[in-house]
Formats: sequence, structure tokens, C-alpha cells
Amino acid sequence: MKPLASFSWGALVLAALLTPGLSFGAEPSGISFTERYWSPFSMGIGYQSVTSLGSSGALYDTYGLNGIFRLSFQAFPALQPALRLGLTQSTAREIGSPWSHTDYYGLLGAVWAHRLSKTFEVGAELTAGPSVSVFPDILGGTESGLNANIAANAGAFFAMAPSYNFELAFTPALRWQKALGALTDYDGFTLGLGITAQFRLGEDPDSARAEPRLLRFSDLPAAAVFPAMQSWYVKNPLGSVTITNTDRLPLRDVQVSFYQKGYMDAPTVCAVIPELKAGESKTVGLLASFNQEVFRTEGVIPLTGEISVTYETRNRSASQTQSLSYDLQDKSAILWDDDRKAAAFITPSDSALRNYASYIRQACKTQAVPGLSESVQFSCELYYALSELGILYQSDPVTPFSVSRETAMAVDSVSLPRDTLKRITGDCDDLTVLFASLLEAAGYESGFITVPGHIYAAVNTKVAAAQYADLNPDRAMSINLDGELWIPVEVTMLGREGFLEAWRRGMAEWAECEERPADRALYTTASAQALYRPVSLREADLGLQYGSAAAVASNFSRDAKKLVDGIIAYYTASSKKDSPADLNRLGLRLARYGFPDKALPVLKQAVKLDGESPNPLINLGNVFYVNKDYGQALSHYRLAETRLAEQAAADPASSAAARLDGVRSNISRCLASMGRADDAKGSPAAVAAAPGSPSGADMAKAASESAKAASADTPLYFAE
Repeated sequence: MKPLASFSWGALVLAALLTPGLSFGAEPSGISFTERYWSPFSMGIGYQSVTSLGSSGALYDTYGLNGIFRLSFQAFPALQPALRLGLTQSTAREIGSPWSHTDYYGLLGAVWAHRLSKTFEVGAELTAGPSVSVFPDILGGTESGLNANIAANAGAFFAMAPSYNFELAFTPALRWQKALGALTDYDGFTLGLGITAQFRLGEDPDSARAEPRLLRFSDLPAAAVFPAMQSWYVKNPLGSVTITNTDRLPLRDVQVSFYQKGYMDAPTVCAVIPELKAGESKTVGLLASFNQEVFRTEGVIPLTGEISVTYETRNRSASQTQSLSYDLQDKSAILWDDDRKAAAFITPSDSALRNYASYIRQACKTQAVPGLSESVQFSCELYYALSELGILYQSDPVTPFSVSRETAMAVDSVSLPRDTLKRITGDCDDLTVLFASLLEAAGYESGFITVPGHIYAAVNTKVAAAQYADLNPDRAMSINLDGELWIPVEVTMLGREGFLEAWRRGMAEWAECEERPADRALYTTASAQALYRPVSLREADLGLQYGSAAAVASNFSRDAKKLVDGIIAYYTASSKKDSPADLNRLGLRLARYGFPDKALPVLKQAVKLDGESPNPLINLGNVFYVNKDYGQALSHYRLAETRLAEQAAADPASSAAARLDGVRSNISRCLASMGRADDAKGSPAAVAAAPGSPSGADMAKAASESAKAASADTPLYFAE
């Protein structure tokens, strides 16, 4: 028995030397090593050196061979049902003794196992069952004698694991046996010391092949992705996926990402979930940061992206992936479920558009009308420039806007402005985004109007709603949006009708929905692009032939004159000859719109009727300034300044203070034009001693600040 015992201890030491990474560290929080390295089934083959603790121990040499089979359940991995099958061979030391025998047994019970680390496990066993002793020589060799017994086994094991699937264990055990027949000589306890080679089923949870699959994916979308909505998908999901934890333990630090090879530079993180409880489900929106490759698409491209989820489970990191099939639409595709999406195609930063807008402004620079809304003038110039370029309206032959908008899920196509310029045709949405893009490229605030079955452009005139007559005497020819007037431009009339008719037509279409306000909307480009940012472009020179600049300027000049004539006619007809205020308003418009000679007698009459009002004095001074009679201009500005200073001193809350800043700016400009800019510092001296007026020092300081800001290029201040 001693050599066998030495062999057992030697094998145990050898196993320790061969076991890599042997450690007895503390169990990680949340999960034990027993749970982490759980195996559903294991089987072992063992050898034991056995010593009887009764009187017969010295008469026999005894050893045992056995096999043990253990089941394990993940819910209770430490307690394992076990079946031990084996034999114990007892050979009598006395030569020729008939009492040599073999015990065959089958014991059923349980094993308790506890893993101290990945490579070291301890445990205990308790099994019981029947056995039979076979004596082959007891009856003279003709047949064997049999003796039935009951047996119980209590053991322990100390195992080391060179790998997840193999263990080598030292197995001391105490066995008790009781004969059921007459032969009771071998009743009692025996002590066994041995080794067992244990084989386990399953995959090492630390191996790459054993990646946990603890999540279930469901509700995968059949999504369609639109390149023009590139920025939208960064913060708004293209679809959603539901993930469910199928494990009995919570998953921690769950991170969901989406990636599309070739069209994304890196995975986009969609959600971070600190904990996903056992059986819990979460629906996650799929975000996507697409790169510029999406704008190279022509037609519909079927793609397969990857949803990736990483998480922590059982003291290890794990990941799972799920494919997602969808269609990447053409770069010009759009769904009209939200009309504001049109803003994604408005591209004012396109260098080709900026160059074209600059050309238009230069072509009409000398025909510009002072005082008339600049954005209206540029809209008129742009309208005729596009007409001169030959751009025409052509309905989309496949999905016209009127059809697409009424069917929100019908895919429509909107051309990028640079493409429309090259093709020189487009439907209403193409022409609208082109017109708005060029307005924005020139620095003017654009928008677009939608009515049933149609979309067209709009521009902010920057004219206050109360001053509608400075835009058009007909109040119905503009749209009041937040106190500023907007005008529409029916872009489908390019090349067929003039700008003023396109304006009137746009207002008529707006008015048709007067009784159904829900059917019409005016969206500003700025507010729409806060949701749908413009597409990014790989810019290239378009090589456009801009057409005749003279024709554009001529058409613009004609319409601008009609606008101004209408405004002047309105103020002339509505002015009473004995009303200083009416005459001042008329004279102001005549001066502002480039008719100083006509303004001069009108404003002189206003001053004559009301010599105390500073407003006609200011405007009359402006007329003299325009006529380069700087002395007369300065004289009228000084007189107006004196009266406004007195009013401001009497009532600091009145509008006189603001008007005083305006007239001082005019004074500074006038002095600058006279080559006397430094004299502006003393401009309030004439009123420094006026009763109740601000101190000369305060007024000199204010005038000095105005002088710094003013120059010969500073716009004149007109007083209404």
C-alpha cells in the first residue's frame, strides 16, 4: 500500500507543477468561480490504494478502480448528483487462500464542489448503494461464491486543473460496508487514498469559442436609409432593435453600437445601459454616423450592417453581433413625411453657388435701388438670372411632388442645387431648394412654402410688418412671420413669367388656403436645418455659362422701378398737403428711393408747417447730404440735434434718445465727408448750456463714440 500512496501524492505534486496560473485569489464580486467555470457533466476514472480498518486489514492487499459520473445544474452548480461505479480487489497474502475476492458496487448520492480559482477545486462526496462480493475460489473453483452487501462512501477531493476540461484530483475516502448474508468478516470501514482523472464537458468560458450568447435580438427593422438625412441619423434613429437578457444573472455595462462597413468610419454608439436585469428587455434606437460615401450612391443599394452589443457577465467581457439588412437609397431620395426635410438639400456653402450668387450681385450692382429691401432686390435679380441661364420647370415623370407628398411613404427625388444648375430643369422641389440655396449663399434669409401638392420658395424682406407699404402697398402681398414680412416666389414660373407675377402667383396660392390654415406652412430654412442639416458635398467646378448680365440687369431694373413707383404712388395719394407727418413720410420715401430732387420741396414744406419737429429737419438734411450740400446738411442736423437733446433731457424714456444717436451718426458722417471727422467730438457744444440738458462732457463723450463708428460709408439715418 505504501508505494501506491506515494504514487498518489507524487501525482498530486506533478499536477501542481503542470497546472498553469494556479491561484487562490478571492472570488470576484457578483459571481463565484464555481458558477463561472461550471460544467454540465463530468466523468472520472480513479485508482485507490485501500486499507481495511478492521482485523482483516493485515491479511489482504487491496486496491480499487472506479468511475464517477456527475451532473451539474447551472442554477445550483455546487451541489451535483453523482453515480460511482467501481470494484475493490482484495488479494489474500496467504498463498492458496480461497478468500481473495472482488467487491463490485454502484453508489448513488451527491457531490459538493467548490472552486477556489480557475485551477483549484475542493469538494466532498456522500454516496450509498448495493455491492456484491465475488469469491472465485470459495467453492473449489467450480463456481464463484457471492455475498450481497450495502455500502456507503464518504470522500473528499482536492483537484487541480491543467485545463478547463481536465482535472487531476487527490481523493481520500472512507467507505463502510455491511453484509446482507452470513459472511460478515469484511464488514466495517476501509480507508482509500488515490487519484482520479476527471474529464468535463463544455467550453472554457475564457476561450474565444465560449463567447456567451446571453442576449436575444428581436423587432429588427426593415429600414431604408436616405443619404440626405445623414445628419439626422446622428441623433435620430434609423430604426430600433429590442435586446433581451436570457440569463439568470444581470448583465452590466451593456453598450449597443451600429456599424456599416464602407459607409461609416467607426461604429456609432447607440445606447449605454448600466444594467440589464435577468429576463429584462430594452428597445434601443439605432443611430448612425455615416461618412461622405453615402453621397456617391446612384440608385438603391442593399446593405447589411452590424448591430454590436458588448457587456459584462460572470466576471468577463462578452459581445454579440446581429446583422441588419436595409436599403441605402439614392443620394437624391426623400420621404415627404416631414416637409422640413427639403432643408437638407439647401446647400449655401457650395462654392459653385456662392460664385454664381456673387456674379448676380455684381451684374445688377449699378441698378440697385437705395432704401428698397435688399433681399427683395436680390430675389428679383436671382429670378431673372436663373431664367437667363435657361432653367425651366419640368415635373418629375416618376414621382411628382404632388403625388409624393400625399403619400408620405412614397420615395421622391430632390436634386442637389448644383445638379439642377447643370441639368437646367427641375420640378418644384428641385427649383425651390436651388432658389433658397442661392438666397442663403448671398446672405439672405430664405424659406419655403408648402400647400397641397406643391412647394415653392420664400424670402425674408426684413421689412417690419407695420411698414408693409414700403414693400408693397397691398398688405395681402406679404406674409407676416414673427413681425417681419416674407414674400413668396413661385419658382415654377421661371423663364415663362416675370418676377412680380411669380410673387403675385405665390401669394395667390397661399391665400387659397386662407380658410384651411392647416394645409399651408411657411418654414424658414434656418429652423428646418436645425433638424435636417444640409448635405455635405464633394465640390467641383460646374463650368457654368451664366448668360447675359445686361439682360438680367435690364429685367431687374424694370421690376424694381415698378415696385418703387407703386410705393411712391401710394404715399403720394395718401399724404395730405397740410400734414407735416404725411409730407415727412412722403419726402422720406422719395429721398430714400433715389429721388432727392422731388423730396426737397416736400420736406421743406413739412419743416415750414412744423418747425419744431426734428424729423423733417433730419430728412431734409439727408437730401442736402445726398446732393453734396454738406453745409446745409450739417446745419439741419445740428438744429435737429438741439431739439432732440432737449426732448431727451425732458423725458429720458422717450424715443428722442434713440433718434438723437441717429442724427449724431449723420453729423459724424457729414463731417467725415467734409474732411472734418475730428470736429465730431465737439458736435454737442451748441446745446451744452441749454437748460436741463445733459452736461457738455456727457454729450461730447456720446458724440465722440458716434464719430468713431461713423464714416462716409455709414448708412444715413432717416426719421419716420
